[in-house]
Amino acid sequence: MAFVGNASLKVLLGNSKNKVIDPYNPENIKNGAYELTLGEQVFLTGDDKPSVKSLLQGGQIRIEPGQFALLLTEEKVTIPKNKMAFISIKAGIKFKGLINVSGFHVDPGFTGKLLFSVYNAGPSNIILSRGTRYFPIWFAELDEDQTYKGTHGNLTRIPDEPVSALSQGELSSPNVLSKRIDELKGLKTKIEWVALALLTLLIGLTVKIWTDANKLKEAAELGYNHKTEEILTDSVYHDLKENQHELAGKVDSLYRIITTLHSPNKKKKEREKMIKGFGCDMVLHEMTNLLKWEQDKQILERCFSAAEIEQYKHSPSLKFLSGRFAVKEALLKCLGKGMEDGISLTQIETISGSMGQPELILSGEIKRIADSKGIVDFHVSISHSGGFSIAMVIAEGLES
Repeated sequence: MAFVGNASLKVLLGNSKNKVIDPYNPENIKNGAYELTLGEQVFLTGDDKPSVKSLLQGGQIRIEPGQFALLLTEEKVTIPKNKMAFISIKAGIKFKGLINVSGFHVDPGFTGKLLFSVYNAGPSNIILSRGTRYFPIWFAELDEDQTYKGTHGNLTRIPDEPVSALSQGELSSPNVLSKRIDELKGLKTKIEWVALALLTLLIGLTVKIWTDANKLKEAAELGYNHKTEEILTDSVYHDLKENQHELAGKVDSLYRIITTLHSPNKKKKEREKMIKGFGCDMVLHEMTNLLKWEQDKQILERCFSAAEIEQYKHSPSLKFLSGRFAVKEALLKCLGKGMEDGISLTQIETISGSMGQPELILSGEIKRIADSKGIVDFHVSISHSGGFSIAMVIAEGLES
């Protein structure tokens, strides 16, 4: 599979009969890709009444941290039957935290505007403007013509289905989780104050019991003769002394608990773990047929480690290859890296843990990059739905 370079791309896109990209601007060709622009229609989650909005030319959209958005391109794209297209978001926007969760390729024969589903995983708002170039598209040659069999063609507006799916219920965004953490911190503070109040009450009861004991002793001395007073006083004093020690022990135990709640934990680690990165990628199962992973051993060995191939042989399925490939792409996004010198996909290996959970093993250049970022652990999730596989990778490291 060979990618089309700048010169061939100008010939392909400049042919008025083909209209591969409409409208077409030759200035948008850069580094072997054509940069598509943000169109009129956008959709944002988080509004009280979410709906598709229209932007004027030059109008802006603000994507807050934790928000999902649907973005439609200005251009209509028609992919030739002997080519496959690959799409992404420009690095300058991705480094701010904007993640494309809607796939990365366009099938041969597809025609229509492209719909991007994005998520702001960064710490600040991301501003996008209509007419600005955000979405590079590359073209690759196929050795035969393909017929488009998808259901997403001829898009001229944002469809209702993804809008409805993103409008159902509360999304577990970082903002929502942060609010819940703050609520738990408030509850912890209330518990501490209640504990202090109980401690004060217990101390007061102890003092009252001690005072009442002294008064009882004085009454016994006045009401009985010396011998009776001596026996009764000794008995009462002995009983009260035992009660006092028991209560004093409980007071001391409660005091230690409250002191622990208010004092810094001396055994606390000097540095706590924090999230260092997040990556997400989705792979269409049909793509595995086009790339011929199952038929071409050389292509399979370029993309997957020996351990992954061996596991695949025991239970061969398109879902397995698609899920593992999605993990590799998600890991690269998590580290903010691409297929650079020294990096290969076989350096990223996903194995099954003791309970069947996916676990990452890195080697070579990609491991060196992860170590240099202070990453000590990765959390991986793989899911399959319909004809898609999606993977998410969270990098965890020590706080600087």
